[in-house]
Amino acid sequence: MICPGIIPEFVDPILITLTEYILNKDRMCGEFFGVCDRPKYVTETIEDYQARVLAFKPAIIQNDDYVNKLYAKIYADPNPRPTIKMVHISDPHFDDEYAVGALNKCDSYMCCRDYWGYPDDPTL
Repeated sequence: MICPGIIPEFVDPILITLTEYILNKDRMCGEFFGVCDRPKYVTETIEDYQARVLAFKPAIIQNDDYVNKLYAKIYADPNPRPTIKMVHISDPHFDDEYAVGALNKCDSYMCCRDYWGYPDDPTL
């Protein structure tokens, strides 16, 4: 089961987020009870946020065709650019309990650890 393993792993960050950001004294005083003037939290819809951010969009990309035009220009160039191959790895995490060769299928969301054991056939 995943839940019993996830709850102890995430209880601290969830409580910190709740107490320091969502249910902090300033927000409770000003937003929930309405008795404080500062800081003032304003609820903003996604449409309002989008309009505010896009209001400063540079003219060169106003029509949302900038990337298409850029690729067309590159494609039309008689002197092709050199290309590279690359790998983009996103959101890596360090697991100091990772064990090479340990079972990768277990009853937890964190497998590949010594305490889950090793396969009888090491080629698996």
